[in-house]
Amino acid sequence: MFRKIIASLKSRLIDTSSLGYFKKLAQKSSERQALLGQYSRAILTEGYNGKLLIRTTDMVVGFHLANEGCYDREVVEYHLSYLTHQSKVLIVGTHVGSLLIPLARRVAQVVGIEANQDTFELLQMNLLLNGLKNVTVYNYAAGNENKSVSFIMNTHNTGGSKIKMGVASQEGPSIYTYDNPHLFRGNAATG
Repeated sequence: MFRKIIASLKSRLIDTSSLGYFKKLAQKSSERQALLGQYSRAILTEGYNGKLLIRTTDMVVGFHLANEGCYDREVVEYHLSYLTHQSKVLIVGTHVGSLLIPLARRVAQVVGIEANQDTFELLQMNLLLNGLKNVTVYNYAAGNENKSVSFIMNTHNTGGSKIKMGVASQEGPSIYTYDNPHLFRGNAATG
């Protein structure tokens, strides 16, 4: 099973030396938002990972959920193979719950951490949609100290949001800033 996961991850690797892929992603994201309307915030998907609201502009996880009915099935099944009904799980970077929700159906308790406030709100709604009572989630970034941090909120790949590290490159757009992500301040916390 581990080999399947590695093969699946390798098949998704892209050439990041060119921003062409990311610019196409941004274009598709803008087209979807225009089609659904400026006031649409999320779309509801229902499939292997459960009932999930995902940002209308998300063209990575959201694309797979909306068009294929699942995201990272191999990864979910790999983790499920090691879990029992007595297991307790910690997930750092839960996103909208595409891993958390299937795991929570199998285990005794899940604790999730999600830094992105917008994604965190969708995660909370997704927990309600799936009727899960054994999950506790926190809106923090995982860090090595308790402090306020700058956070990059990617709009076309909401699962790609991250703590802003260092100084932005002077060479122009990168795979982290191609879509003019929103920056916000959030709290990082240690275990």
